[in-house]
Amino acid sequence: METSKIIRHYDSINTRFLLLHFSVVFLISRIVFYLAGVRFDNSIMNWWMHFMDIELLKNILIQSLYYFHSQPPLYNLFLGIILKLFPSDAVLAIHVMYTFFGFVLGCTLLLVQVKLGVTKFTAIILSILFTISPSFILYENWIFYTMPLAMLLVISVLFLSRFLESNHLIDAAGFFASLFILCGIRSLFHITFYMFVTIFLLFLCRKEKKKILIAAFVPFIIILSLYVKNFVLFDKFSASTWLGMNVWSMTTRNLSIDQRRQLVDEGKLSPVSLVERNSKLEKYPESFLDIEEYEHVQVLRQIKKANGENNYNNLAYITISDQYLKDAMYVLKNYPETYLTGLSRSWFSYFKSSSDYSPLAVNKRKLSAFNNVYDYIFYGKIPFNFSSIRQLPIYSDQDHYVYIFLLCGMPVLIFFGMRLSAGKYNNQENISRSRRIIIAYICFIIFYVAVIGNSLETGENNRFRFATDPLYVVLIGLFFQYRFKPILQRYIQNKKIENSKNI
Repeated sequence: METSKIIRHYDSINTRFLLLHFSVVFLISRIVFYLAGVRFDNSIMNWWMHFMDIELLKNILIQSLYYFHSQPPLYNLFLGIILKLFPSDAVLAIHVMYTFFGFVLGCTLLLVQVKLGVTKFTAIILSILFTISPSFILYENWIFYTMPLAMLLVISVLFLSRFLESNHLIDAAGFFASLFILCGIRSLFHITFYMFVTIFLLFLCRKEKKKILIAAFVPFIIILSLYVKNFVLFDKFSASTWLGMNVWSMTTRNLSIDQRRQLVDEGKLSPVSLVERNSKLEKYPESFLDIEEYEHVQVLRQIKKANGENNYNNLAYITISDQYLKDAMYVLKNYPETYLTGLSRSWFSYFKSSSDYSPLAVNKRKLSAFNNVYDYIFYGKIPFNFSSIRQLPIYSDQDHYVYIFLLCGMPVLIFFGMRLSAGKYNNQENISRSRRIIIAYICFIIFYVAVIGNSLETGENNRFRFATDPLYVVLIGLFFQYRFKPILQRYIQNKKIENSKNI
């Protein structure tokens, strides 16, 4: 009885008060996790390949970003601005920003669910459960672009929802600005992704075609300029020059080292394939460093960063990546089973808990008991380590568990969402066409990240997936609303009928 009163209370209150309730829980939870020992981890900023030299970010930001070819530039632009604004307190400033990102993500997740017709009680419960989950806390306290990407994806859904309701140009502009930042942070969100989403909306919203084109045009031109710039400077029409390393990881890497040595001796593979991708420059043949271009551009020419770590944006890595790609194409043609092995590893990793990722280990140890509870209850962790299966592990220092609720539940949610967006359920009288478009967009984003990400990369796929985990939460809310709730209502109604007959 008390539970039903609570549900009615949350379903009746104003959305602003709902957000206030969520804000209080969010604040209390962050205090609790801080007391538990969780701290912001910025250690990878000094050596990971995605980060530019900190000294260049501080002192030669614009030139360095212009010649930054290994990754899209916006995330390092964000870091560079923080370093310039808060030179002595940059880590604290980034920590505050990431906490803000987490808060905005939670609020927008709540709003999106309500806009799609999920009851406010269900929406706030799911939003709280997600934002206090170990994975959420770990990525919120880790300096990488995973949390900002998750936030931007949900923001894009919210802006799309507002645009389809109001037809205001400002909401369309917010939607395409979100897509632009996504494309400017991670190369997975390719210019073709931006174009496909634009065409998708033009086809479905023909009456608002002019507003869509106006809102999409400027961001598209800026993204296109980045690709053209890389083509002119580096002969690569892309936002990242690491495609060869990724494809090599899916193919050649899955040959044994003895097989690779034999193919190198036969002249079918280059000596590069004997070197693990993303290795330091000194591991590769010296011929790759024999480059005379851009002599005065530090971000391209320095072998080591100012702190002594390897510079992964060195110009030599473009040629190295190209060589990895040539070797990968040979292996793909002659040993196609290696790609199947890569795919199996990618999809196995995709369905792992997103907290099951070694760079998060420092904070994860502080949450070990809580993380185990979450993994078993919400993800269905099977306590059997599959590391003994030769084809699955790619990193020998990691354990490999199956999470049955993720493995079975995620495909079910996607199938449900696709059917819901297509109008295949009978109890859809409250689902407007605009809501179905939003659900279709959510399913597309999840499908795109999963298929493209798992086709081109292996080993970190559960981290990739976390950016779309909030969208899975939205689908869970819709599933409760349109599948579970009617079943529960029928059950309660039948119980009442039975009781009345017995009386």
